[in-house]
Amino acid sequence: MNNMNYFRIFSQVLLAGIMGFTASCSKDNLSVAFSFNAADIHFTVDSTDQFGSFDVVKEDMPNNLNAMAEENGVDPSSVSSLTIERVVIAIEDPADANFDVVSSAEVFISTPTIEEVRIASKTDIEAGATSILLDVTDENLLNYFHEDVINVRVNLVTTAPVEKSVDMKTSIVFNSKGEVL
Repeated sequence: MNNMNYFRIFSQVLLAGIMGFTASCSKDNLSVAFSFNAADIHFTVDSTDQFGSFDVVKEDMPNNLNAMAEENGVDPSSVSSLTIERVVIAIEDPADANFDVVSSAEVFISTPTIEEVRIASKTDIEAGATSILLDVTDENLLNYFHEDVINVRVNLVTTAPVEKSVDMKTSIVFNSKGEVL
């Protein structure tokens, strides 16, 4: 195929894309998806001679869905869904620490008026890992974001004592859909 044929095919594909975009861009029906990092939650897991299931953090996370939507050019009243994109728990300090004693991790959210729900979990944690990408649920969590505060709880299950204190961070990234302002 010569360059002219490539150009002709490229032009046709580009034209079809522009026509499709123009046809779907009326303000009445343009839906937008956006991601946002709701919070990075920093915490310390203290050394202990105990092992088993531990809530390593319980934190209230301020919430302002309206502001997050507007920052992304979305009408806050049109937000139709809010799901989890990614949850990561990472070790920040000390540099030589890892998750070898952790057999599972779970992250939950709740509000003062809505019951707790698990949003992410991981059971097969790689040896030597310094961060854990958790498996997330696909549940629509929009109702939680109509509240002023969301409670976040992180639970780790250890198979051995934690020998030294470890600073960690949990990052939660959400996906949302709504219509253009």
